[in-house]
Amino acid sequence: MEKVIFAFSGGVDNLICIHYLQNKGFNVITFLAQLGQITYLEPLGEKAVNLGATVAHIADLRRKFIHDFILPALHAQAVYDNGYLLAAALSRPLIAEELVSIAEDENCEYVAHGARGIGNDHIRFDNCIHNLAPHLKIISPLKELELKTVKDDIKYIKKHNIQIDTATQSLYNIESNLWGVNIQLGAVGRQWIEPQRDSFIITTPLMETLDKSTSIEIKFEQGIPVSLDNKKTDLLEMIEILNNIGGRNAIGRVDMIENKISGEKIREIYEAPAATVLYTAYQTLYGLIMPKEVLQFQSTLSAKYAELIYQGACSSPLKKALDKLFHELSQRITGSIKLKAYKGNLTVVDRKG
Repeated sequence: MEKVIFAFSGGVDNLICIHYLQNKGFNVITFLAQLGQITYLEPLGEKAVNLGATVAHIADLRRKFIHDFILPALHAQAVYDNGYLLAAALSRPLIAEELVSIAEDENCEYVAHGARGIGNDHIRFDNCIHNLAPHLKIISPLKELELKTVKDDIKYIKKHNIQIDTATQSLYNIESNLWGVNIQLGAVGRQWIEPQRDSFIITTPLMETLDKSTSIEIKFEQGIPVSLDNKKTDLLEMIEILNNIGGRNAIGRVDMIENKISGEKIREIYEAPAATVLYTAYQTLYGLIMPKEVLQFQSTLSAKYAELIYQGACSSPLKKALDKLFHELSQRITGSIKLKAYKGNLTVVDRKG
């Protein structure tokens, strides 16, 4: 029986994928990455086995995610379409790397993912997996089944008499990791729908935020955030704390129309409290320290870097060259930034470089 490693996240669409792969005669092995999402992964691993997976791999990749993906994006000041801080897009190459590694360990000839053929993630995963291991064959169950919406999923579930609580399905497709939360509302035609209160995961509604401002001080050494409020802090812990502080003050909410890789426009809601605070602090310190000629080219290079990440161009020679450039420039960024968070606003109140 041929083996396939499947990128599992626990959703209803993943159940369909496992069902499809099993019906194709595959021995299904799953992989689930801990990237800071707000859920317990062990029950999801058990769920994968209960669904028919022979092995369920789980790996805590949070520190690797920070070091290899978040920090380079911070140093590049990468923002896509003037609003998206690339939380989900940054995670795809890392997940692809782990899928390829497990495929080698488990002697899998196939890699599968649950991205729909109409979305960004299908292109990202395919690009990254192909560049890392061109010999592996990629399977996209939802694309092959032509399931494009939640309604399509439910029809498939009913047709095949799959037992599942469809009430868990929502109007919103939500994904989270350390760097942010992605709440997808759908095509531009649905842009007037107001997100429900419980759609947001880590930010407090503006009317319920604190009535006094919260002070934040971040110190950088050679581009690395090393202390929070004059206390040396591990970067993973710092991001978690800033997500908490920023979330209580409604920092990092973005509601935007985004240009997908395909050219289609889609409405996206994002929450990125820690990313917004660190980005603002780094950008401010960078502007204080860097000479004029560097700053004149920064926005163009940052926009291109963000586009490469968004497209899943993980092996792009240009991205690798920009990584080296931004890393070298980041070595000059040492100093402190003081900010205040208040009712959705983040204000820089002092800077020292």
